[in-house]
Amino acid sequence: MRIYLRVISEAVDKMFGFTTPVGGDTADPLVNVAAVDDFWRILPRLDPVRAQKVISNALADFGIGEDPNVDRLRALLVLDRRARKLGDALLVNYTDASGLTQALERRYWQSARELSQSFGRAYGQILRQLEHDVLPRAARDYAPVFLLRLFQHRQIEFLLRPLDAGYADPALWSELHEAYQFAHSQRMLTVPQEIRRCHDNATAETTIEREYLHLLLLELINDGHFSPYDAFWVNRWIPRGCASLNLKSVRSAGGDEHASGQFVVDLDSAEGLVRAPASGALRCLFLDPSPLLAMIDLDLASRGSEREGHSMFGIGGRTKVLRKLRTVFSPKPARVNRRGERKPVAVIVQAVVGFNNVVRMLRNEQRRVALVDPSVVPEVEEITITVTGAIVESTTVTGPDGERTTSAVSVAEAPVPHLMWEIRDRSESGCRLHGKASSMNGVAPGALIAMREHEMAPWILVIVRRRGKAVGDRVDLGVEYVGKEPRRVISTPAGDEESNDENAANRNARRFAVLYLSESGRQPALPFKTLIMPTCEFEPNRCLTLRSGRTCHTVRLKEPIEEQGDFSWLPFEVVHRHALEPAV
Repeated sequence: MRIYLRVISEAVDKMFGFTTPVGGDTADPLVNVAAVDDFWRILPRLDPVRAQKVISNALADFGIGEDPNVDRLRALLVLDRRARKLGDALLVNYTDASGLTQALERRYWQSARELSQSFGRAYGQILRQLEHDVLPRAARDYAPVFLLRLFQHRQIEFLLRPLDAGYADPALWSELHEAYQFAHSQRMLTVPQEIRRCHDNATAETTIEREYLHLLLLELINDGHFSPYDAFWVNRWIPRGCASLNLKSVRSAGGDEHASGQFVVDLDSAEGLVRAPASGALRCLFLDPSPLLAMIDLDLASRGSEREGHSMFGIGGRTKVLRKLRTVFSPKPARVNRRGERKPVAVIVQAVVGFNNVVRMLRNEQRRVALVDPSVVPEVEEITITVTGAIVESTTVTGPDGERTTSAVSVAEAPVPHLMWEIRDRSESGCRLHGKASSMNGVAPGALIAMREHEMAPWILVIVRRRGKAVGDRVDLGVEYVGKEPRRVISTPAGDEESNDENAANRNARRFAVLYLSESGRQPALPFKTLIMPTCEFEPNRCLTLRSGRTCHTVRLKEPIEEQGDFSWLPFEVVHRHALEPAV
């Protein structure tokens, strides 16, 4: 796995080309533009996370205890421009279909957030000095760019904060409100500027007000419990919605009586958009979301009438996200009736987080059963992860000499972490898990979890729907039941198993594991059979050959019930079945 992660890091580095060969450190990389060029050349090429750490260290005390001259301000802008490719490399996300492991994604996301925090602090310090007139007059020429980059870096921080279990700085919104007011006082809010967004090569036109609105809307979706898979797509969708929005002061909005149906921003508070301002709030801005909601309705109507090619964001997935956005962006969201009464309980459960970990855990249990009962031979012996993110397993075969061997290179078996959480309450549809924040880091909405109450109890699969805010060192997760007693089976694209023996190595390389859930009339109820498989392997109407024990089924996949970054949950129909001949 270490070799795999290193290879991926090198591939990302080559893809984005953000560094050059390694060298020594410089004393002051931000003294002028030439020093930035020298500093950039010596950044560690093969480790983007370490490169981020070096840059963040260089920015740690920028503007503190000094009066940055214009040369240092220009150096900061040049370093920021150079670091955009590094930021793109670190923002590995589901929209790229990059197939990196979740562990590597989380590590890169945390690093990307720290990079944006470092630049955000530097720009915030500069803007405070501009407000107090402690910088040279020539520095004011760069004020629009400083404001724009401050808001852009805070957008990345807001996007990634719930994904790496980070905590919000209570002073952050106060800083952003002050920056907005400074831009308003200098009449910079609506001045057009060119911008290049993450993972985009082309530039687009924007304004400081639109980027501030982007931040306000991002904070709302953070409270909407979106999965990483959805949050990255929404972040790219928001700029289109901001183009038709604007903030109005209390006077221009007509007073408090017109606040109904609008969001409110209290510029004296330490929070963003709210549905009702605190009593006594004086400096408020109103946001009418009607144009945004109308655009969502239009988008939903168009997606209902057209057909899109399959992707990780197919027509069904995007429609669900847009409907959820409509609720989040509505000043008076519709009341949601619970599907079942919650009953308080106090039960400790074992939990395994993530599709890959669940498959590995079930594979390990098969091995333990085989050790206890030698007549039960596990069909699959080893496991690895491909560059497309799928779990590929090497098949055990019987050779001419009667010895059973594996057809793929073995990899070291890593233990699957089992976490201990508590169920605080549950209903017919789900339950509330409670545990230490440290054990729930990185568990975001959309994650697949297998849990059981004790060693002899059946495993139950759930999907995280809500992540509560940390209270002390504890966090709550709201989860929805998917099914129980999942079985791990081996899948092959239909037709591959009939290829010539000379292609056996390639045939084995295409095998991957899926989870099979049978129908159930008891909690959790499931009226039909379903599969949970790697998203990268899913195609509508695709046929797969499933092998379990001595039975082989050919199935046709249907439209997914749930589609996340690492797994798809979908029904299927059996088109053919036959028994396998026992090995001689």
